[in-house]
Parts: sequence; structure tokens; C-alpha cells
Amino acid sequence: MKTWVACVLACWTLTACAPDMAGLTAGETAVAAQATSATRFALDNGHIVFLAEVDAPQGEAPMAFEAQKALSGLISGRPVRLGFGARQTVRLRNGQEAALAHVFVRTESGRWIWVQGEMVDAGFAWVRPRPGEDARAEALLRREVKARESRLGLWDEAAYQPKSIEVLELEAPTLEPGCQRGPFRLLEGRVASVEATPRGVYLNFGPPGTAFEDVTVRLRPEDLPLWTQRGLHPEDLADTMIRARGTLGLSGGPMLCVEHPLAIERLTDEPLSG
Repeated sequence: MKTWVACVLACWTLTACAPDMAGLTAGETAVAAQATSATRFALDNGHIVFLAEVDAPQGEAPMAFEAQKALSGLISGRPVRLGFGARQTVRLRNGQEAALAHVFVRTESGRWIWVQGEMVDAGFAWVRPRPGEDARAEALLRREVKARESRLGLWDEAAYQPKSIEVLELEAPTLEPGCQRGPFRLLEGRVASVEATPRGVYLNFGPPGTAFEDVTVRLRPEDLPLWTQRGLHPEDLADTMIRARGTLGLSGGPMLCVEHPLAIERLTDEPLSG
């Protein structure tokens, strides 16, 4: 009996003293400095770290300050361990490379907490799967659903609520050309048609001749192999209700740029009316 108890305690201790790196490659351990945004912070050795597979409000966007404060509260002054997916670095504007990692922080009790999971759980970040950044996207999406349904954090702000095509059309005068740096949006609606072009695949929402025919979701050509690898076909989305996540810009009309198959969910309910 004593031997069994000792084994259980030993296993618990090992779990508490090591972060769960399932699906990831273990990286360095260091002490975190204060966060400079809701998705970026520095280590005490000067290295810059970005949170992989998630994004959050930045700058003057609603909840940006609160999200940055939440990240700082999780990591500042504490030991962190990095874990990497397929893509491990991101290039800064000055040309330097920064780590793109899952981050685990050790609490005062010695247990390790997954920072991405905590940020998503509390509604301070949304999931952003991208090529090479999808090792834990499905787990994060399940967490996001709970936060969104409970209207936690940013999900209680109108800016981050799922939008209909009618609402996106109203945003058109405020949008910049292209969508690489546009605002994050969730779009819910029925795909009217699917069009493949050399510039990518376009999911069209408004039937021809309607006021909303220019509302589209664009799948980039370089991302289409991901669909094939997962046995998915964009053309199968025609006449299907979906929820898509991406950055919004202007290309004839509102255009949402999607970077990964996991950024599109099939819906069974009717789309939003406004």
C-alpha cells in the first residue's frame, strides 16, 4: 500500500514539475519580463516571444489594455518554458527573429499553467490557426467556444461578436484595401457560391445582383495544400452555413482573409440577422 501511494505521489510530482508538452518540441526555460502587448513579451535574456496560435486586441482596440494586463499578470517575473510547433520563429519589423511559441508558466506552488489556454479561457485572446501554427488549435477552439458562450472578456464587446454579411457591408467605408492588417472579425452566413481563381478561392455570400454580392471570404493559394492534407474541399462549402474567422479588408466589397481550414466552422443554425 505504501509503495502504491509513493508511486502515485511521485507521478503527481513529476506532472506538477514539468509542463505538458504533448505535440510540441520543448524549448528554453527563462524568466519572463512584463508583457508589451497581449501576445508579446520579453525574457530576462532579452529574447522576444510571441504567443503561437492565438491573437488578441492590440493598440487602441477594445479590451487591448485589459488583455495585455492579463498576460502580464500571468507571466511577469515568473519562470516560463517554451514549447514549439512546426513554425518556431516570426520576423520582427527590424529584421530580427523572435520565438513563436506555446508558453507555460510555473506558479508559486510549482505547477505549470498553459498561457494560451488561460488567455483563451478568460476571453482575453481568440484562436488564430495559421500554417505551421495548428498543433493545439482544436483544443484552443473548444476552450474559446466556452468563453464566447459565457461572454467573457472580449466576447462581451460588440466588436468581437460574430457578424452577419449585412453588418460587414456596413463596415465597408471604414476598411482599408486588402486584409493583411485589417481588424479581426467572425463572420456567420450562408455561402452562396465558391469561385477558384489564380489569386485564391473565394467564398461568395451575396447572390449575384444583390446588395451583398461582394462580401467574400478569401482562401490564399499558398494555404490550399492544408485543405488537401486534411481531406477537405472548399467547393463543398457552397450552400453551407459557416462561421469564418480572419482579418477584414476591402476588395470590391468586404473581404475576410482566412489562413487555415480550422478558421472555418460549419454551422447548423441560421446565420445572424444583424
